[in-house]
Amino acid sequence: SQALDRPLDLEAVEAIDREALARDPERRSPRERLVLRRLTTLPTGAPPCADHARCIEELTAEAEEHKARWPKSSRGAQILAEMARVEGRPEEARVILVEACPLPGDAAQCWRQLAPLVSVEDLPDVLSRLTSVSCTNRNDCAAAHDWAAGMLGSRKQYAQAFTSRQLAID
Repeated sequence: SQALDRPLDLEAVEAIDREALARDPERRSPRERLVLRRLTTLPTGAPPCADHARCIEELTAEAEEHKARWPKSSRGAQILAEMARVEGRPEEARVILVEACPLPGDAAQCWRQLAPLVSVEDLPDVLSRLTSVSCTNRNDCAAAHDWAAGMLGSRKQYAQAFTSRQLAID
C-alpha cells in the first residue's frame, strides 16, 4: 500500500508505456508520454535524455513512426521541429512546421508551435490559421483567440492583441 503512495520512478513509467505500445502500437497516449519526457529533458540532459545521441535517435524514430502511422497528422513534424529548436536551429524548425501545419491532424498545436518562430509580418496569417482550425466549438475558439492575443502581446502587437482578446470573449 505504501508503494502505491509514491510516484513511479522513470524506469517503471517508461516500461509501462513501452508495454502499452507493444500490446497496441496504434495507441497515441503512451507514445506521446515517451516523446514528451524526452523533449522536456533534451535541453538539460536529464534522464531519459542523459545520453544525448540516443535521445535524438529515439525522438527521430518516434517522429518517423508518427508520420508513418498517422500521415494526415503534423505531430511527427512537430517532434522534429522541437528537436531542431532545442538544438538552436529555429529556422529549420520553422521550415519543418510551415510544410506540416496544413495537415489536418494536430493542426492547432502545429500552428501554436510555429507562431513564435515566424516574423511579425507572418504572425497574423499563422494566427488566422490557428483560429480557423480551432473554431469548431465556442470554447476552443475562445481559447485560440485568447492564446493568439497573448502571442500578439508578446510581440508588441497591442492593437491586434486587443482585437483578438475581444474575439475571445465574444
